Amino acid sequence: MSICLVTIARNENLYLNEWLSYHRTIGVDKVYLYCNDDDPASMYRTVLPWIESGFIEFRHFPHIGQQLEAYMHWAHIHLHDHRWVSFLDVDEFITLKRHHSLQEYLWSFPHDVDVVYLNWFNFGHSGHEKPPAGRVLQLFTKRSALMQKQTKILVRSAAMDLGFLMSHPCPIQHGIGYHSYADNPFNPHGVKRVFADGSPFLRELDPSEITPEISDRLRGAASISHYYMRHANHFQERVDRGLALLARTGNNCFLLNWKEKLDSGEYLTEMEEANAVEDNHLRDWSVVRYGQPHNDVLV
Repeated sequence: MSICLVTIARNENLYLNEWLSYHRTIGVDKVYLYCNDDDPASMYRTVLPWIESGFIEFRHFPHIGQQLEAYMHWAHIHLHDHRWVSFLDVDEFITLKRHHSLQEYLWSFPHDVDVVYLNWFNFGHSGHEKPPAGRVLQLFTKRSALMQKQTKILVRSAAMDLGFLMSHPCPIQHGIGYHSYADNPFNPHGVKRVFADGSPFLRELDPSEITPEISDRLRGAASISHYYMRHANHFQERVDRGLALLARTGNNCFLLNWKEKLDSGEYLTEMEEANAVEDNHLRDWSVVRYGQPHNDVLV
């Protein structure tokens, strides 16, 4: 069973190697890395050993705010090169609780399952005032108690129809479409969709439906550990970065709603929620696998 990841990354050089190593260890066979930096040289040097080993296919894709276009480029060339694909960001780690590998996990589902939905669990800054040096999985251990409604997917490539994807553009990385094709953004026929524990996925859950019981059940199967807040000034940094990009390019794609959260004070509640509980599952995995770096220096 061949499994690939597709990602588009910007300003992620410090975190790529850990992310790549982790996912290779749990069974990913290939990563298609679209470099979104203005100058690809630094990222290329960072991942050159992975390119030479054949684990990464590297492509410079400098167009700002065109994540879906990058994914469609991949689909045109590589859609049928792998049995399963996931579209992840570099701050997202597929987290398995009952299985040692993605292959073992996917084999646990019936053969007619086309899409597995993995809910986000947001990890907070864990008390770090500035971005710390070291392994993400070992440094950030506090997360939200409840999962998010947002999902990422593992999708069977045979369920993806290229013509349909091109004529019905939507954020396929979340497995959610729009309007009449909201239940199936992949093909005109139908797909069998399940949550991480194998229960039927009928629609994205409303936040009011997300309970501790549901969160624990799905975290206990598989989920996405989303390390989106790497220091306490995260919101201000995102706003500054988004405003700088807006001024330079006229594109507000990275501003999103960060400024509204910062101006309204909503970010304080979000920071508190993202640091609510201690979760050492991936920290312990990382220490066993790589050891504890001295003085938190990543080697």
